[in-house]
Amino acid sequence: MSAGMQKTAMTYFKVRLTTGAAITACIAAVMIVSSFFVRASLGDTGGYLPTTGLVKSGDVGTYVVENSRTLRYRITYAVEYTVDGKAYTAAVTGPMGFTSRTTAEASLKNAIGTLTKTVYYNPTKPHMNTTVRNREDYIMSGMVILGAVLLVGAGVTYVLRDNPFMCGLQVASNAKRLFFN
Repeated sequence: MSAGMQKTAMTYFKVRLTTGAAITACIAAVMIVSSFFVRASLGDTGGYLPTTGLVKSGDVGTYVVENSRTLRYRITYAVEYTVDGKAYTAAVTGPMGFTSRTTAEASLKNAIGTLTKTVYYNPTKPHMNTTVRNREDYIMSGMVILGAVLLVGAGVTYVLRDNPFMCGLQVASNAKRLFFN
């Protein structure tokens, strides 16, 4: 390869790597910034208070296990909880994975009136409830961590854009796409 061709190839790969780093950095920034809106869209359940409710009724539903395409049954409980003397109802997902409807219905029948479940409710609006408190924090943290990893990757790619090894990786990637796809 002549020196002119080598310089052209290096410039081409440098532009590709810089562009890729910039696009990745933009995606990372969007993920990090949008993660802070997760709390607003999902609601802040950190201030919800725990209470215990009693299963009053329920329903047996079906779902298909994706890998095996088999039908399974799950229970959804209607849990009644009391706040300041007023009764409220929460839908709580119960056990899953029953292989027969009869078994699931028997389990539901045994739970009604005897099984208690923890429900978290909003102290200012007790009808708003959840069974998992702070789930928005987990989603937000995951988005921030993934965004940070992408941002670091974009930075490393940008810093190493002049490195012949990175250009070699780009050539190998192009060759793989050309010959093996």
